[in-house]
Amino acid sequence: MINYRLIITETAVNQLEDSCLFYEERKHGLGAELEQEVAELLELIEANPLMFAIKFATMREAVVKKFPFVIVYEIIERDILVVSVFHVKQNPIKKKKK
Repeated sequence: MINYRLIITETAVNQLEDSCLFYEERKHGLGAELEQEVAELLELIEANPLMFAIKFATMREAVVKKFPFVIVYEIIERDILVVSVFHVKQNPIKKKKK
């Protein structure tokens, strides 16, 4: 079994923080719920990064269950590089930017 290292880009961290703040302003606790959902999915990605399909080039997407987000990541040797925590209603071209 290969041990992978999860690396989350500053862009992905900022996207998640902004989204959590947005949801928290709408309803108390909702931002924390989004953060928890993403954290659980990141654990699953780290444990089994090949589980999710390649959507474009070498980028894979994992769908967040309760929120309209996908986690976009790439496997580079033993590293899992999370490039985006992307709201699915945004322009999809933005997903590819690192």
